[in-house]
Amino acid sequence: MTEKFFDENGNEVEFEIVGKFEIDNKAYAVLESLDGQSTYILRIKEDKDGEYLEGIGDAELKEAIEAYEELTEKGNENGFKH
Repeated sequence: MTEKFFDENGNEVEFEIVGKFEIDNKAYAVLESLDGQSTYILRIKEDKDGEYLEGIGDAELKEAIEAYEELTEKGNENGFKH
């Protein structure tokens, strides 16, 4: 699944969702640009129209990165890919 966003220069950049995970009942998506240059973690929110992605603050981002790294490390040890 891919998502399209616009960078700071107004250029369209396409991202692939490479992983999803939850922390404390909050869902997150890990997005990687198709050129492999950028990776982002965004919160998955839901409203009456369905799911959408939302940016997160620095403290929450740090927690999400740590959780994702732990999950992928454990997954890699068990032969899983994220």
